Parts: sequence; C-alpha cells; structure tokens
Amino acid sequence: MEQHASIHRGDKQYKCDVCNKHYVNKLSLQNHLKLHSGEEYKCEVCSKAFTRMSTYKRHKTIHEQGERLYKCDTCAKTYTQLCSLRRHRASHTGERPYKCDECEKGFSQMSSLQRHVLIHSGERLYKCEVCSKSFTQQSSMRRHTKSHSGERPYSCDNCGKTFTQLSSVHRHKVSLSCACLWSVFCVKTELPSS
Repeated sequence: MEQHASIHRGDKQYKCDVCNKHYVNKLSLQNHLKLHSGEEYKCEVCSKAFTRMSTYKRHKTIHEQGERLYKCDTCAKTYTQLCSLRRHRASHTGERPYKCDECEKGFSQMSSLQRHVLIHSGERLYKCEVCSKSFTQQSSMRRHTKSHSGERPYSCDNCGKTFTQLSSVHRHKVSLSCACLWSVFCVKTELPSS
C-alpha cells in the first residue's frame, strides 16, 4: 500500500546507475534500463523495434486489427489507435508545448524532447556492438549499424548508385554528383557561326 501511495506523491526512489534518472517504481526503472542495454522487441511483420513490451504489444494491434477507426479531420489520414491520432493532430496545429530548457526548441511530444535533451548533455547511451561507437539517438545507432553489414537498400533512380540511407540519395541528387542529372542540365548548344 505504501509503495502505491508513493506513486501518487511522486516519490522517485528508484535511480538509474547509468544516467541518474529517478523512477517511482522498480518496473519503471527496469523498463528504462532496456534503453541502455539495447534490448528490443522486434515486430515479426514489419521489423520495427521497440524497447518497451507495452509499446510493442500496442504496435502489433496495427497488423492484427488492420481497421483504421480514427480519422484526422484535417487531412483524412487514418489510425488504428486514438493516441496516434491525437499525436498526429499536433502536426497540423504546429503546437509544440514541450520546450528544451537549454535551447528553447519546441516539440509536439514529450518523448521527442527527451531524445533531444541528450544532444546537449553529450550522453551517448546507444553503443554499436561491432565498433563501440556511441550515439545519443537509438535511430542513429541503427542507421550506423547498416554500414557494417554492407546493406545499401536505397538507390538513385537516375544512375543506380546505392546508399545506406534515404537521405543520402536525396543529398546525392541535389548536389548534382549524379552523372545522369548532369546530362539534363548540360545541354550542348551550337554557337552561331560568324
């Protein structure tokens, strides 16, 4: 009973030894520790990975239900969960209620702010198992891991050059380093004879 009452009081007596964050109960601390360990729950259908079992289970319903019951009034995009629709609506309002104390950058979701704060702290909680390079964002570490596997799933539709990231394809095209694009811009013109 006392442990339950501490939740309502906001007592945070469980401390993470890695990053010094505090939690109201042991289960919350254990879930948090998975972020540091890199432990993941991977969806068998779409290969998306999650650090929390609860988030993973909620995600699985997308594939199981298939029905998208919640529709955005602004753009008609549909969702399987109400919380996803609410999160999406913030993209239309531009509302960013979660502000970074360090740089004043605003975020529509608390989780995005929490990820962002790591940039300022310099904490690199995610480590590559192959080369031990560490990252502030789990997504950055996952992207980096592809460099070790040799996987290059993205390609330029003009010249066929392959890349590890979609953003690299866009950068390749914009920088005009694509040989096929040069042929579009560099059209030979005849000089008038005198």
